[in-house]
Amino acid sequence: MIALLTSPEAWAALLTLTALEIVLGIDNVIFLSVVVSRIPQAQAKRARQIGLALALVFRILLLSLLVWLSAFVKAEPEEESMTPPMPAEEMADEVRQYVAVLKSFLGKKEE
Repeated sequence: MIALLTSPEAWAALLTLTALEIVLGIDNVIFLSVVVSRIPQAQAKRARQIGLALALVFRILLLSLLVWLSAFVKAEPEEESMTPPMPAEEMADEVRQYVAVLKSFLGKKEE
């Protein structure tokens, strides 16, 4: 945990996330102002509160999902688990097969 406090990558990620949250928060306020301006004044305050509350809830849910998904990503890949790159001939064969399948779906005859 202490390593995170001294890691420049962690601070950069935190600053980036903070900037994105600020921009998205401002975007939500602008969007809700435009939408709320179209409804009667008596309902506008309630609609604004509900909209901001839902935006906050969805943002927290999506950030929680992001944290949960990041638990599945390894920090550094292991050397033996890395696969060698595909040879050029094998890649060309794969591309030819995909083109043949695409042509068959489009109804063109293969030459």
